[in-house]
Amino acid sequence: MFVRVIKGHTSDPVGLRQQLERWRTELKPTAVGFLGSTGGIADDGTAVLVARFADAASARTNAERPEQGQWWEATSTFFDGEPTFRDSTDTT
Repeated sequence: MFVRVIKGHTSDPVGLRQQLERWRTELKPTAVGFLGSTGGIADDGTAVLVARFADAASARTNAERPEQGQWWEATSTFFDGEPTFRDSTDTT
């Protein structure tokens, strides 16, 4: 298993949640190797998102899809500054 953790700050939690819902309905059905996700936005705007994939190759293939890139370009505007990314195969 492979996980990607995205952490950042948002001053527009409603907009970020709408983008996450858009991913769930529009991109998830064809996401390569996607196993599930979880995340949340704290009262102070801290957002933590975790996406699980079968393996790193699946996550990479998914990230390279044009529609994924377009979605992320729109979604990244809801973060105040650049979020951090952490990838890991250690899921324990």
